[in-house]
Amino acid sequence: GGPGAPSKGPSPRHIAAGVKLTSKPDTEEEDEEFDGEAMEVAIAATAKLQAVAESTESTFTSKIDAIAESDAAIRDFGAQALNLAKEGCENFDEASEDARAAGVSQGDIVRMRRDVVEEMKRSVVKGLLAQVELLEKEEIALFKKNLSGLRVTPYLANEMDGVMKASIKGFTSALSTLASAGAVGSGSSAAVAAGALRTFKETVKAFNEERLLAARASGSFTPVPRKPVSIGMHYLIPSLGESGGDFRSASTQDPANVIYSPSNKRNEVDKNDVKAGRDWRSKVAPPQVDSGVVFSNK
Repeated sequence: GGPGAPSKGPSPRHIAAGVKLTSKPDTEEEDEEFDGEAMEVAIAATAKLQAVAESTESTFTSKIDAIAESDAAIRDFGAQALNLAKEGCENFDEASEDARAAGVSQGDIVRMRRDVVEEMKRSVVKGLLAQVELLEKEEIALFKKNLSGLRVTPYLANEMDGVMKASIKGFTSALSTLASAGAVGSGSSAAVAAGALRTFKETVKAFNEERLLAARASGSFTPVPRKPVSIGMHYLIPSLGESGGDFRSASTQDPANVIYSPSNKRNEVDKNDVKAGRDWRSKVAPPQVDSGVVFSNK
């Protein structure tokens, strides 16, 4: 349960089943007396260990709450939480050695320790949620500050995109350090971090788009016009030898051997012919430049 809440310890009957006998009584009377004493010792040891477990949970939760309630994000929250968890588990493990010697069963000790760790995980996730919220506010404020320093130029959109990417990178790095709680709530911490990163990306992207639209609407921002793209093509004429030629050269090739359009209507040379080293030059046709050049299909 939570800090201060009564924990459910094992029953006396269950404790008695876990008591380890160190010597065998000689008579039935001594047997009954020995069992009664052993049970009383085990019950007392269990109650004492349970108190240690509750104290460990309460102390850990109080310290995590104190860290999480700070006004600014604690960037090494994960590391601090892990150190506190190790300290608490070590204290419990020391107490469990005395309890084991007093006759408390290993099953009861393991169960109590598991409850302590689970309570630690819940406290870590609760504190992490508060810390992530603070971190997000701080990083968004920094993002807006960096945006405000940009001048309105035709390249404003690219510059704003650069600021956004830098902010996402910085938030990701800070979030990774803040949420690195090791084995303490690692699965839940990872889920919290993933959700926070997704929200941060959506927030800065939406803010960028709104500011850019406002700049365009006011007439202060005009993007750089796109430049036209020119494409040049150069044909080689296989009839001019190994080095080829260009469209200005006259053709001496027999028109019957010239193939202009292949059956697939897309390419003159098959890439497999080139890879295999076959003579593909007869498949390349020059444009018609004189009456001696005829285009044909095969």
